[in-house]
Parts: sequence; C-alpha cells; structure tokens
Amino acid sequence: MSLARKLQLSVLLGLFLFQSIANAQTLEKFTTDLVWNIYQGPLELSGICHIATNEYACVSDSGGKVYSFFLDDKNLSSDFMPTKESFRLIRQGVGHDLEACFYVDDAILCIDEATSSVKRFKYGSDSPVATIQLPIKNIVSNCGLESLAYSKKDNVFITCTEQPVKGAESRIIKMLLFKIDAETNQCIKEHEFQYQIDQFDGKKVYRNGISELVVWDDETLLVIERAVDLEGTIPFSRICIYAVDWAAIRATPSNQSVAKRLVYESALKFFPMNIEGACRIPGTNKLLILHDLPRICFMGTLEGITSK
Repeated sequence: MSLARKLQLSVLLGLFLFQSIANAQTLEKFTTDLVWNIYQGPLELSGICHIATNEYACVSDSGGKVYSFFLDDKNLSSDFMPTKESFRLIRQGVGHDLEACFYVDDAILCIDEATSSVKRFKYGSDSPVATIQLPIKNIVSNCGLESLAYSKKDNVFITCTEQPVKGAESRIIKMLLFKIDAETNQCIKEHEFQYQIDQFDGKKVYRNGISELVVWDDETLLVIERAVDLEGTIPFSRICIYAVDWAAIRATPSNQSVAKRLVYESALKFFPMNIEGACRIPGTNKLLILHDLPRICFMGTLEGITSK
C-alpha cells in the first residue's frame, strides 16, 4: 500500500473516531431552566407525554381526566408558556387515579394507581377504554404506580410503585419491564429488577419514593425520586433525579439492585418542587416537568448538560 493511501486511510479513520466520540454524549446533570404558574389551569396534573409536533397530553389524578395542549418548542420562555385556555379536555373518566401517560401507536396509555392497571384508548376516537391489568400486589396505600415510560428501541414499557410493597425489604422497589398485547389487552412480563431509593438522615420525617420514570434516550433511563416532609409546618420537599443505564437494566438479575448516578438534586422551601410528571421535549436537551401541588398548576423545564 502506498504511503499516500495509508495517510488517506489514517485521516478517514481519525474522522470516523472523532465523529463517534462526538456523537457519544453522556448526560452529566440537569439544571433548573424555567418554572411557571398556569393561573387557573387544570389541577393535580401528574403525568405528561409528547404526542406530535408541539403537542402534548397530560393526565390528572383527580377524576381521570386527560388533556391536550400545544407548546412551541422553539419559544420556551415565560412569554410563550401555556395558559388555562391552552388545555383541551380530550377524555374524562378514564380511570380512578391517573398518575402517568405515554403515547404510542395512535393510543394514549395511562397508569391508574387505584387499580394497578394501564388504561388505553385511541387518541381522537370515542372507542372504549381498554384495561390492562399489571401484576403488582401488596401495594402500600396511596404509594402505588406513579410512573410509566416506554423504550421505542426495545418496544417495552417500564413502571414501578412509588414505595416498596408490603413485605418488601426497606428502600427496595421492584421495577417491571413489560409489553402489551394489543389484541388481548394482556400484560406480557419481560424482566424485573430492583432499585434502591435514598434514605435520609432522620432530622425530618420524609416519605421518599419514585414519582416518575423517563426514557431519556436509547442508553439512559431517568428515575425521579421525590421526598416530602410530612411533619414540618413549613412546606419542604426534595427532588433527586438519577440516571440508569439501559444495558445495566437488562444485565441486572431480578434479586439485585441496579446502579444509579445522580444528575439533579433540589431541596427547597416555599417553592413548587413536587415533580410528578416529566417527558423529554423531542429534539432538545430539555425535560418538561409537572409539579402536582394543591390548587395550583405549575409546569417547568430542566436543561440537560452533556459531556462528549
């Protein structure tokens, strides 16, 4: 091989390796970007998902309501945020206590905490709501299924309870990977593994648990842990977001806990910090979040910082 040819191949190999490294971005952390109050907006929003260009759906854990709204992804500022008029009620009575949602194959799927099931209906259709029962038992009262995420790459859903079920080891939550048979409305279990939530120092009484799961990309699952002070007279809460590698999820045996790494933490008083719903804004490094607070409708964004 001639020297010129060798140099040409070396340059091409170098360009390939550079491009591969440039594309291999790892999520390092999130920073608070924007938070806004939607005056007189829909209450108790607890789950959100992306539907189509600039369109999102969100669910309320009061009355089984599902809403649709539009958000201009290119104008994410306080001047272009949704107002109460932006929300359109597209379905109600879907479930008893809707906590999370996802849109896939022209259907909206909602987690119903009260019945440990997925409620599924065709978007834009009056077809009946289907119920897919999940194999989750021994749930602690009001600490059931709060989350629902979906991996398009693996065509698999993931959910878990907010806190450990009755009889389980302290701080250990089982996460369920499953598929749905659209013909029979049956849950097909794919894999189960453990996740260990944080334990706090005991200076305050906390109820810590998982409030949402988000598939950030093909390699990363986000786990949002939310702790609430149940004793103090001043509102106090703590949010931690952890990143979990998808490869580790598949490789972790059912009786072991998957590794996690912290990418966001916030502990504030007198501030809406009760994240119950979240989804990635497509084509951006931003996470769209919902704060479930009494009589107040708060939304916001977190910005993801990556390293190459």
